[in-house]
Amino acid sequence: MSEQPGRYQRSTSGLIGAMVVLLLVVAGFVAFRAINRNDASRPVATVPTDQVRAVTTAAREAGMSAWLPTPVPAGWRITSISFVPGERPTWHVGMLTKDDQYVGIEERTESVPTLVATYVDKEAVAGTDEDLSGRTWATWTDSGGDFAMTTTQGPTTYLIGGSATPDEVRSVVSASVR
Repeated sequence: MSEQPGRYQRSTSGLIGAMVVLLLVVAGFVAFRAINRNDASRPVATVPTDQVRAVTTAAREAGMSAWLPTPVPAGWRITSISFVPGERPTWHVGMLTKDDQYVGIEERTESVPTLVATYVDKEAVAGTDEDLSGRTWATWTDSGGDFAMTTTQGPTTYLIGGSATPDEVRSVVSASVR
């Protein structure tokens, strides 16, 4: 066997250069992920008006109330909307207030305790009933500061609530119920 040196010279400066290149690649990847991450510090997209209209129309044609504040309060934006038809149809609208607090509207054929446990808290506390828009609404709070209101009509339960203030939730109830 011949004892010839390797094809390239190994040196400390070469090792340091390779590490610098590797660190630049890792830093670039981390920067790319930070720019494209979907977290609470990045703005939430607003659902286009035509999509809101189409989903609302479909839900109403299927026999749901599909409550929606009309008009949506100034500075608020609708961030999610869905309608699932079928034997147990569901309607949902999610909004953010001008202060980025959440208000959701749920319409389902589920019991009040089920909706409250799902959307408020499993240990939500019942408050006093309130009369708004010609209906009696039960109020609910949780230890995290969420506030919600529920009412039923036949087999359908409605829940409106979230992290917004109680007055903001009440304003959605008053502007939504027909």
